[in-house]
Amino acid sequence: MRKFLTGLMIVIIIALSSLQISNGIQCDWPNFGRTPENNRVAPDSCGPQTNSLTKLWDWSTDIVQIYTNIAIEKDMILAGSSDCKLYCLNANNGKKIWEYKAGGNINSLPSIKNGRVYFGSYDKKLYCLNLYNGKLIWCYTSEDKISYSPTIINNGLYFSSGNKIYYLNAINGKKIWEYNLGNPISTPPVISNNKLYVGTNSGFTCINIITIKKQWEYKTDYHIYHSFIISDRKVYFIDESSFYCLDEASGARIWIHKNEDRITTAPVISNARIYGSNFNKLFCFDSNSGKKLWEYRNHDNRIFPPAISDGKLFCYSNNKLYCINSKNGVEIWSSQVEDLYLDPHPDPIPVISNKRIYFRTGYALHCMDTNNGKKIWEYKTGDLILSSPAVSNGKVYFGSNDTKLYCINSNTGKKLWEYKTNGQVRSSPSISNSKIYFTSNDKKLYCLNSNSGKRIWESKSGSGMKSTPAVSNGKVYFGSNDELGNKIFLCINSDNGKKLWEYKTTVWLEISSPAISKGKVYFGSENGLVCLNIETGKKIYEYQTTSNMYSSPSISNGKIYFGLGFHLYCYGDLR
Repeated sequence: MRKFLTGLMIVIIIALSSLQISNGIQCDWPNFGRTPENNRVAPDSCGPQTNSLTKLWDWSTDIVQIYTNIAIEKDMILAGSSDCKLYCLNANNGKKIWEYKAGGNINSLPSIKNGRVYFGSYDKKLYCLNLYNGKLIWCYTSEDKISYSPTIINNGLYFSSGNKIYYLNAINGKKIWEYNLGNPISTPPVISNNKLYVGTNSGFTCINIITIKKQWEYKTDYHIYHSFIISDRKVYFIDESSFYCLDEASGARIWIHKNEDRITTAPVISNARIYGSNFNKLFCFDSNSGKKLWEYRNHDNRIFPPAISDGKLFCYSNNKLYCINSKNGVEIWSSQVEDLYLDPHPDPIPVISNKRIYFRTGYALHCMDTNNGKKIWEYKTGDLILSSPAVSNGKVYFGSNDTKLYCINSNTGKKLWEYKTNGQVRSSPSISNSKIYFTSNDKKLYCLNSNSGKRIWESKSGSGMKSTPAVSNGKVYFGSNDELGNKIFLCINSDNGKKLWEYKTTVWLEISSPAISKGKVYFGSENGLVCLNIETGKKIYEYQTTSNMYSSPSISNGKIYFGLGFHLYCYGDLR
């Protein structure tokens, strides 16, 4: 049975696989870079172990985009494309078996039953093809484009187009009935217990498919644009303002939550809890159930991303550093921080190491005692600091808009060395094997000796780079643009700076910093969450989101967490 997770704005996306994780491995992701070195790498057993959409080979339509998810049947894969074609491929080797050209884009997932494949197109037609040779059996013309997948029950087929629900004979394509809801349909229809449920631009509707009459309708203030869940005789759905729970039989509202909990920062994870902030609130959720455990409100002042250590949360807000009890959300202490100016883009992310917390405000990097909030030292640069620090072996590394990367003694706050580039250094540095990696707005990725600050190599890209690179097993991973303006994700040899592979895409990659676990690298784009093979750069899968994913993912206990608009997403293995 599909279980509904009760957290106010938690959406859990589950991959159908199993996983055992060793109890001896620490899987927490307590801050942005996971470790004080900012390498953004999780142990192999902490990341997803399998993928329901694993791609064993790479096949492309060359110049067009694959729009739909894939359907798999008897070693055949079917997917629609923006070239108006439905492709059938061999699942073992990726070779094309057949293709069928419709009259418009194919944006819905094909449905397969009894040796036939059914799909809709923007040309307003619903097609039925022979699964094995792609020959047309029949097609039905509706009144508007078809964006959602058809549902097949016995020998009947249901699909939506514009304002209408259609019911056809799946064998011959003859229309049995249609129902006009009077408003554009905005979700795929779901059928349960002889009732059809669907969301529209003005509410939620239940239709009795035996009598072909409206059973009930629930009006909302905004359109329903997410898929919904039916479980335990309840219907759960979200519109742009609220989260609803209705009685499945009557449509009566059981409860409603206003969508105030918009997660705006990358989450941190510790001891099966997720922590994130929303302007003036700090939240704690149960990572398994999605239930909100507590919230901490700081009036009208924005709370920046938290870090966690020793059962305490640390976050910056309105010239103060706060220490919060991670179990109950009670404030332990707060400490005033002198700050002439704080640029919130990107968010200031604290790093904790050896009972000390390091964070930036304005032109200064601060070091404080995590036990009592007392200032140990601060270091001022010649311009704004937009880079979050990395800490390793008694040294603190960070960049500044004055074009320099700094290395500071973590105990005294004294400068050990600096390295000058030809652009602002906004990315957070990553450290691995006595080397430090960072990007600059002079379009270069740098590798320095972390002890002396001497340059080992530099690699030029096509545009200024802002994301923090991830480092693993002698390789550096980051997103950028090439010299022609193409969006690319790069893998660089960490010893010599030579390119090992690149992944080209049409979406923005500079902002979201990658995360690594078990031979896969994950990052956000305008399309959603992307997962690549870490050795080859081949795409394993892409989870499409409803809006641009600029946040950086965090990995813990077989799950990937990231904030997106009004949602906190969890994507992982079902155990």
